Amino acid sequence: MNAKSKPLPSLRSDAQAEKFVAVADLSKFDLSGFTPMKLHIHAQSKAPLTQTPAAATRQQKS
Repeated sequence: MNAKSKPLPSLRSDAQAEKFVAVADLSKFDLSGFTPMKLHIHAQSKAPLTQTPAAATRQQKS
């Protein structure tokens, strides 16, 4: 984290997160700890499922 970066605040709901992203200047926050994720939507449930890169690798090896 460089001198100008701030840690992200604790957001306890989707509504708080949506408001924060809508109004915050994200360039002022340290986002270096974020990990890319993939969303998969299954036709039966229509619910998005998150999958981390490590989980995707394990699934491909199975």
